[in-house]
Amino acid sequence: MAFIADAALLWFLLIGIFVLVSHHGSTEVTLEGAAQLNLDVNGDRWYLEGGSATLFGVAAAAVWVAYLGVLPGITGWTLGKRLTGVRVVGADGSPPGPGRGVVRAFAWVVDGFPYFAPGLVGFVVALSTQRRQRVGDQIGGTFVVRAGAAPEAEERVLAGDAAPASAAAGWYADPRGEERLRYWDGYNWTAHTAP
Repeated sequence: MAFIADAALLWFLLIGIFVLVSHHGSTEVTLEGAAQLNLDVNGDRWYLEGGSATLFGVAAAAVWVAYLGVLPGITGWTLGKRLTGVRVVGADGSPPGPGRGVVRAFAWVVDGFPYFAPGLVGFVVALSTQRRQRVGDQIGGTFVVRAGAAPEAEERVLAGDAAPASAAAGWYADPRGEERLRYWDGYNWTAHTAP
């Protein structure tokens, strides 16, 4: 749901910017050249040709990667994630960093397949893996968890419960027997959980 909200926001934003910066005419306008972008609606055509079309395409890709990769890498959030009550974290429970965020964003090439049903591969992979990670999260070493307390104000929970067998920091089955994962920071169970 978070991705659908974010994708809708980005598409409306980019289409709005495209309409503002493009040429406007009727659909009878003939476009020439290899590099062209056009939007036809009810007999009206908004279009960019040549270098302008290429520049808009590159700028749109940069906005997409910045919003879906860099922003959640730095903050753990996008607008869609805030609306749905989830966030992206690294293995230590903090925002994963822009590099891992960008890896997650580019992995939508795989997770988004088949493109007539976007996100189907990512959804099926997340449902079928123990840690509930889509391909992008597996490659990037990230997790999507329910939003909780900020890491700096995080309350340590389950302090009396035994450590996982390996005692290394990581995601493990919740020691209270709930059907979810809980993050062990190497010393204590944390408030971070994953579905």
